[in-house]
Amino acid sequence: MLLFSGNSAAAFEPADLEHQNPPQDLHPLIVGGEKVTSRNDYVYKHTSRLLIKGEIQSGPGVPREHAGLSFSWRCSATLVAQDALVTAAHCMPERIYLKGPSNQFYWAPLSILSIEAFFEFSPRQDPFWGEQHSHYVRHPGFQDNWVLTTANVWNPQTAINDIAVVFLRGSAPPDKSPVTLPKAGAMFERSTLTLAGYGRSDPSNTIEIPELRKVQVPFIESLQNGADFFAGFGNIKRPNAVANPRGACSGDSGGPAYNTDPATNQVTLAGIIVRGPSNNNGGCESSITIATDLRSYLPWLDSVLDNSPNE
Repeated sequence: MLLFSGNSAAAFEPADLEHQNPPQDLHPLIVGGEKVTSRNDYVYKHTSRLLIKGEIQSGPGVPREHAGLSFSWRCSATLVAQDALVTAAHCMPERIYLKGPSNQFYWAPLSILSIEAFFEFSPRQDPFWGEQHSHYVRHPGFQDNWVLTTANVWNPQTAINDIAVVFLRGSAPPDKSPVTLPKAGAMFERSTLTLAGYGRSDPSNTIEIPELRKVQVPFIESLQNGADFFAGFGNIKRPNAVANPRGACSGDSGGPAYNTDPATNQVTLAGIIVRGPSNNNGGCESSITIATDLRSYLPWLDSVLDNSPNE
């Protein structure tokens, strides 16, 4: 999850990167929730863990000793077709902001080497190798440096477009199924949403095993741009740590915000977890999660799925 404070961002901090070490979180784990343990739970049926590997490319301003370095990180995702997952665009960055040897920050071009999808409850149950991706599509309107060009990163007036689709070479396991997408006029402004992902449950624990967890939080309101929404129990005007926090954290980026229709019990994908407050404003303990509103991206998503490279 991207974490924000005022008009500055704390994404892709150098401490998050460990060359050739186990995957580190560059983004939002579910705080205050519970483990998913049943294969009949819709959260299990629709949710996936992504392991992404990238490599720094040479370019203007890139220190010679950094070019060619590779590292891994994880995100979460939701199955929207038997061979396709929707996630956050920032999970597959084209550029990242790093600190060089002289303690000066620079933008480094990044190549995505591989994306693997895992479908069990935790790495203890997953095979060593996940399902390999064949292709991914980021929303063309997403920019990796958007926090530097947006006046109000907490509640922007323009759409951030933090959404992407990852296509698999094969199909998801047979006990998995695609989630139902919401209709264009769907309403969940008064809903209780279920956030899910493989992120941290304790923000201070950097080596936690990424187990699938879920937590229920209320929809708060849409952002000014109408393309994202706030969810949680926290105060969006004055975010800070709260007692018994509930929400997303590092590793949950790209994960789902599910909505269940109380009349029909039908589960739909309301949004995609993308960011939240910085540690100075409560971070993962603020009980505030920002999600990309899927209702704003249905035409784009349908178009991408209709042009699957596997067909």
